[in-house]
Amino acid sequence: MFPMPQSDAAIWIEKFQQFVHYSLEPIQATPTVIASSLVAVVVGMALAFRSNKLLRPMITAVGVVVGTWLGIKLAGFVGTPAPITAAIGAVIVAAIAFKTFRIWLVMGSIVTLFFIATTYQLGQGDLTRYLPAPAKNHIERNELPSADEQHKNLHAEKWAHLENVSNRITDELRNLGPKGWLLPAIAAAVGAVLAWKALNIFAIAWMGLLGAVTAVIGGATFICSYWPDTRSAITANPHLLGSVMIGLWLLGLIYQAKEARLPKPKAAPPKVDSPKS
Repeated sequence: MFPMPQSDAAIWIEKFQQFVHYSLEPIQATPTVIASSLVAVVVGMALAFRSNKLLRPMITAVGVVVGTWLGIKLAGFVGTPAPITAAIGAVIVAAIAFKTFRIWLVMGSIVTLFFIATTYQLGQGDLTRYLPAPAKNHIERNELPSADEQHKNLHAEKWAHLENVSNRITDELRNLGPKGWLLPAIAAAVGAVLAWKALNIFAIAWMGLLGAVTAVIGGATFICSYWPDTRSAITANPHLLGSVMIGLWLLGLIYQAKEARLPKPKAAPPKVDSPKS
């Protein structure tokens, strides 16, 4: 019997596994990894199920991060102490974000759909273009490299690979052309319209999606750090990982919609005794 040709989906998944292998080192169960993955799960679940209550706090938190980054950059340019400048920048930008959080939500709505559409464009086709080129020359040696040498070589290769992927993405973005940029442009326009017509609802939707993705990635990181053998099974089924993200996102939207339709009953007013005649 002749072997059956692989489907496009199977080839894509195979290349996706190779991309993950070259891009991410094996995850060690260090305290930092465990703590950060659990924090990602908690924050992601909060966004997925309570994003309607966290719009302004999350935008304020983003303002703190942006202000800190701007403060560090400004400190290097002006020559002031970085911690002080970063703290001042964080306070100022966070205060601006707190007052103008609706404008930030509009920008986030546009950027979110634009980013999703652009990622879809870049992820189409054969992922081989994002993989390292095969070595042309192989140096034969009688001894196998030690474990330390293998780790150093792999680590250096990963940094070179990530730099190559970054350059490749930049080149593809430059060469998309009018047809390639059409979908991201339409997505950005749709995001602007949705933000204008129903800002709170759309912001809750995309922030909940962000939370679902964060929670699932945090959970997958925690699992892969404790049980390294599960990494290959997870990367072999990215559609299942995506299904969990979408399912968690939909559950969060349903929960918040139900909560909005069924407000808590108001407390009954206290009874006032009528005066006796």
